[in-house]
Amino acid sequence: MDYFLIIHFYINMISNIELITLKKNKKEFFWNKFTEISKICHNYSAIYKKEFFLYQKEYCLSNKTLIEDKSFIITNGNKAECAGIFFLTKGIENDDLEISFGKNFPGLLLISNDFNNKSISLLKEMISSLLANSRKIIFTTPDNCNFNKGYQNIFNNFRFTQNINWIKSIPTYKNKETLWKDIRKSYKSPINKGLKKQNFLIIDKFNLDIDKFKLIQKLHFKISGRKTRSDKSWDLQFSSIKNDSGFAFISFEEDESNLNSAVYFYKSNLHAYYGTGLFTEHAKRNLYGYCIIWKAIIYCIERGIKSCELDDYIKFQWMSNIDKKLMDISFLKSGFGGELIPRIIFSING
Repeated sequence: MDYFLIIHFYINMISNIELITLKKNKKEFFWNKFTEISKICHNYSAIYKKEFFLYQKEYCLSNKTLIEDKSFIITNGNKAECAGIFFLTKGIENDDLEISFGKNFPGLLLISNDFNNKSISLLKEMISSLLANSRKIIFTTPDNCNFNKGYQNIFNNFRFTQNINWIKSIPTYKNKETLWKDIRKSYKSPINKGLKKQNFLIIDKFNLDIDKFKLIQKLHFKISGRKTRSDKSWDLQFSSIKNDSGFAFISFEEDESNLNSAVYFYKSNLHAYYGTGLFTEHAKRNLYGYCIIWKAIIYCIERGIKSCELDDYIKFQWMSNIDKKLMDISFLKSGFGGELIPRIIFSING
C-alpha cells in the first residue's frame, strides 16, 4: 500500500481532519482555503499567491522539470490549518528528484497558530510520504513566521538544514525623493538621460492591452533567439494583470513595436515582486534597464504598494554552485538601495 493510500485511511479515522489536494475536483475550494490560511502571513511576498503558483507550474511543465504537483491543504472542519505548495521536480543542481517549487524557488509551508495535534500527526505523515519519492524537501515560511508548535514539531522530527536568502526590498511606502537619495550615484545620470530619450507604457488592470503585452513575448523571443516558454505561461501572466495581481512596463524610443526593454512584476495589495526583465543589447549599452526599474518603483509608490522586491540579493544560497549571472543581476539590483530582508530556506533531508 503506498503512502497516499495510508494517509487517506488515516484521515478516515480522524473525523474532522481532511486532506485537500489539487488532484481532487476541489480546485476552487483548495484555492479558497489557501487564501484563507495565507492571511496569517501579514507580510508574505507577492509570489506566494495563486497566480504565481499557476504560472510557475506551467513554466516547469514547459521546461519538462515538473514531475507531479504535490500541493496539499489540511483542514479541521471548515478551517484551513496548514498548506503546503510543493512540486516534485528535477533537482536544482542535477536531475535528482526533490520537493520544491521548481528550479528557481523553494516550496511554501504555512501552519496556523492553532494547528492541533491530530493535524500535526497528519502533516508528519505527509512529509514522510513526500520524502519517500525524493531526496529532500526545500521550502520557506512567511517572512513574519513565529515558528509555532506545528513548525517546531516538524523540525524536531526530521533532519533539516537552513540557509538565509537576502531579499532586496525597496520600501515604496516612502516617497520618491527619499528613495532617489538611496540610489547608487552612478545610476542617476543614466536614469535621467533614459527618461528623456525613451517612452514608457504601463500595462496594468487599468491599462489592459493584449497587443502591447504580446510585444513583451516578441521581445523575449528576440533576445533568447528561441522559444523558451509556452504560450500558456504568457497567457497566465496577462491574466494576472487582469486580476490586478501583476503589472508590466515597456520602453521604446520611437516605434513601440521595437521595444528596448520590458519588466513584469507580480503584486499583492501590499507587495510587488520582480518577475521578468528583458533588455536588448542597445538597452544594456545605454543602461536603460535602470530607467524602467525606477519607473516600476514609482508606480508602486503611486499604487500604495508598501514594498517592491527586486528578487533575491544572492539567490539560491543553498546551492553549492552559485551562478555568476545571478550574482551580477543581484549586484545591479542592489544599486537601488532599499533593505535586505532575510528569508529562511529550510531543507528536510530524506
